[in-house]
Amino acid sequence: MTSEMIRFIRRTRGLTLREFAAVIGCSYSYISLIESGDRRVTPRLERKIRQAFDLSDEKLTAIRAVMNEVKPVM
Repeated sequence: MTSEMIRFIRRTRGLTLREFAAVIGCSYSYISLIESGDRRVTPRLERKIRQAFDLSDEKLTAIRAVMNEVKPVM
């Protein structure tokens, strides 16, 4: 799971950093650091996110596909 995927999951659910962090049980500043690329996604954090949002391997594959289709315009 990448930082971009975390941001995508959070935003598509309409959650702020604080709300997302509360759902998965960590600090919002940690999520902010991950989304900005200053920290890496740990296996433990990935498990928490997958469990909190019921993300199977198939769902993560679908998220990756959507993210690849919707590239931000710079």
